[in-house]
Amino acid sequence: MLIDDFIKALTRQGWKQTGRRYALEKGSWCIVCDTSRWLEIGTRATPRLRDVEVPQRPEDFQSTIDQIEQLCREDDERAS
Repeated sequence: MLIDDFIKALTRQGWKQTGRRYALEKGSWCIVCDTSRWLEIGTRATPRLRDVEVPQRPEDFQSTIDQIEQLCREDDERAS
């Protein structure tokens, strides 16, 4: 399943699974994969920051991870 491969790519980038099957965290940032093709992205300041589509091709994994982390960094900067 593509989502499982994407989660492996996230863990290689320092994300940790939280115990829930499709939930990860990195510091105060979090990702939850809902039942569709979307990831719910959040931070401590904004638990539901934005939804990002699960990449449909492995070659898009890194750009999606970069986008997620940029969104989280920007939210942290606004909150501080």
